[in-house]
Amino acid sequence: MDDIRVEVAAVTASEHVLRERLRREAGRYASLAAVATLAATLTDVLLVAIALQFLFRLLKRHRVTVNELQGLSNELRGGMAELGRRNVEMSLLAQMARTLDSSMSLAETLESISVFTVKLMQDTSGELFLYRNSRNLLEKALQWGEPSHAKDAIEPHECWGLRLGRVHLVQGKDALYCPHHHRDLAPGRAIVCLPLSAQGEIIGLMTVEMPAREDEDKELAAGRVNLATALAEQLALALSNARLKEVLKLQSIIDPLTGLFNRRYMDETLSRELSRARRKACPLSLMMIDVDHFKSINDRYGHEAGDAVLRTVAEQVKASVRDGDLVCRFGGEELVVLMPECDIHDATARAEKLCAAVRSLRVSYGGHTIGPVTASFGVASYPDRATDETSLIAAADKAMYRAKSAGRDRVVVVEIPVAQEA
Repeated sequence: MDDIRVEVAAVTASEHVLRERLRREAGRYASLAAVATLAATLTDVLLVAIALQFLFRLLKRHRVTVNELQGLSNELRGGMAELGRRNVEMSLLAQMARTLDSSMSLAETLESISVFTVKLMQDTSGELFLYRNSRNLLEKALQWGEPSHAKDAIEPHECWGLRLGRVHLVQGKDALYCPHHHRDLAPGRAIVCLPLSAQGEIIGLMTVEMPAREDEDKELAAGRVNLATALAEQLALALSNARLKEVLKLQSIIDPLTGLFNRRYMDETLSRELSRARRKACPLSLMMIDVDHFKSINDRYGHEAGDAVLRTVAEQVKASVRDGDLVCRFGGEELVVLMPECDIHDATARAEKLCAAVRSLRVSYGGHTIGPVTASFGVASYPDRATDETSLIAAADKAMYRAKSAGRDRVVVVEIPVAQEA
């Protein structure tokens, strides 16, 4: 029995030792587990923090990218709008160039310029001046919009652009103002003076008043000035060509000695006026004038003296007619006056007055007084004395020669045909 007790006691002691060891081991492992759990928790927190930081960076980068893309998109839209605007400008400039090239006179050219300038230079106003022949004054040829201080004329020394021979920009209170400008220019506005130069000669000036805000895109402001410069270059060439065309046209229809229209222009006008007289059923009279003793004047005083006499008679005739009448040099010492809507009776009365006015002329030349100067007049009229251009001229010419034969210095009216009298 004792052995059994001893054995049980030993087993019990061993069991107690084992339990104690297991308890200590369990405590140690519990501590390790707690540490491991804490470490795992800290690791998870750290990973979450890293993940959140990475996510924040991605979101920030995404926002920057979106902003950059938005900026690029805005720039692209602005660039496309600018490209579209410039394409429209180039198209209008090309269309204007074709129109100006087809213009037949200075008046047509200025009218076309007025139309296209409004389309091209939107949100602007301005004026265009052209030199007088004397070149001591520039007169306004056209205006668009409502310039702040419009002027009818300026003198060349009043513009820095003309004096410097280049584009002159006036913007801000500290700018170099031209004398023809006013210093009370509205804020946010600028004035550009652009000399119109063609064939190495300045023929005029264009002034443009345009927006010029301080916060405005500099490229946009520069684009306006560049457009105005390109426009001024085209206008200068077009105006120069228009003036040249007018000079050539005048040379082709004006008699250089008397300054009257020549025979070619008289023929064209007579045909046109006779057609109008037929349509309106109104009279058309023609007066033929021949300076008396013209050959004797040339022989006695010289051909230059004869030219002076012819010029004086031409000036007297031109000063005595109505605005709607046409005075031409028919040839030699013969002049023609075409009188629309004037019947034979009025034409005869006017011829008598003109004959008396010529008789009173005295021409001084080379120390000599030439006079009295006289002329013979023949008068004919449509429809009672002629039916067409040829018969009208022939009738007046015949009447003029009858005046010569009758003693000169008189007016003769063409006779009415006997058949018409009946």
